[in-house]
Amino acid sequence: MLYRSIKRYFKSKRVSVIMLSALLATVFFICGCTIVRMGPLFLSGTFEKQNFKSEVDCTFCRGLFFIPVKINGANKTYRFIFDTGASFNVISSEIAVEFGLKTKAESGISDATQRRRKLQFVKIKDIEIGGLHFSNTAAAILDLVETPELKCYAADGVIGMNLIRLAPIWQIDFPEQKMVITDDRNLGTNSKNTYKIPFNPNIQRIPVIKVAIAGHREMTFRVDSGSTGGLTGSIKQWETLRKSNPDVSYIKRYGEVSGGALGTNVGTAYTIKTKDMKIGEWKPNVATVDFVKNIAARVGTALFRNSVFTLNWVDKHILVTAPPDYGPQIGIYSFGFGFRYHKEGQYLYVNYLYENSSASEAGIKIGDKIVAINRKNLCPFTLEQYCSYFFQPNLFLGDGNALEVDIDREGKIINVTLEKRELFNLK
Repeated sequence: MLYRSIKRYFKSKRVSVIMLSALLATVFFICGCTIVRMGPLFLSGTFEKQNFKSEVDCTFCRGLFFIPVKINGANKTYRFIFDTGASFNVISSEIAVEFGLKTKAESGISDATQRRRKLQFVKIKDIEIGGLHFSNTAAAILDLVETPELKCYAADGVIGMNLIRLAPIWQIDFPEQKMVITDDRNLGTNSKNTYKIPFNPNIQRIPVIKVAIAGHREMTFRVDSGSTGGLTGSIKQWETLRKSNPDVSYIKRYGEVSGGALGTNVGTAYTIKTKDMKIGEWKPNVATVDFVKNIAARVGTALFRNSVFTLNWVDKHILVTAPPDYGPQIGIYSFGFGFRYHKEGQYLYVNYLYENSSASEAGIKIGDKIVAINRKNLCPFTLEQYCSYFFQPNLFLGDGNALEVDIDREGKIINVTLEKRELFNLK
């Protein structure tokens, strides 16, 4: 049906919009739009194998699922993010040059912070995953090093929905770090504690599900395996929820509340913790939901990271196999602040604070330069050191409930001791 609709747009020369949404790291988007020029690329790609089952060893790293990929018959293996929130595949400029890929189209793009750029799109003759060959799919060219976090992941590219849609079933076993690609529609259906979540793909082919949250009947969320968070809703959804449930318990976070592939988004975010949630047949025991401005509502890997996740593209449902008491504890205990790496200055700075937290009570401010944590000097601080923290935060924060932080505020060194605490209690 979607194929016919897009083709009718072309024939009638009607202008519409396709949003290109690829969440590449903790809340990193690329977005672009056009249908007249991008439509043929968006619809391109073939996969003809039948009665197959391929198992792939993968890596689940800091919330992202990486799969080994080969391109155009070469022996070299590349490291790609499996991203159900991306409309198109993404490759680095190095790969485009290496294989002599020629530009087929160019489109303006914008990220979650509304920053804009133009991207070039190419067509890849063959992408191999687990011995399976996907032919003539499109990819955007983007070096995934725009932010320190993206550079730490060292990803070569992204597998997006323009390729994922070509195979019927994709199963991710997060704990075992394995993937199964098959056309067996019974995969996962006989597992114990398996719950069905119906979805409708949007025009970008991204699965969209309905979630009932804290007394509000239903909200729509994209299923985005390129997001390392749990459930993230929009500010409009937050306002709707507050009207239907004015007594809902929440906490506020301010500063850099979200990030994009091209920058960060400053503002205020709200987080709730609830036992009252239903996603299709699945009722997680406890979950949190963030609400952030300028973000398309999405469900990321933090909600599924201890489960087996099966995307059935043919029957338009997702199966989640998880223990009955499964309840991911996301963002509950905290010292009350976050920090990021300043590339030019080679230092860490405080980029967000939770209201009424230990950090805010101690007088820490947005933009404070962090010079030491637990008496470990962090200035100057290299990107390699930051990446070590990014993947092993206990190297710097320790695993205790107290944290000593030295900050530099306009040349004055301030020492504070923070305690990790639960930011709010569940009513």
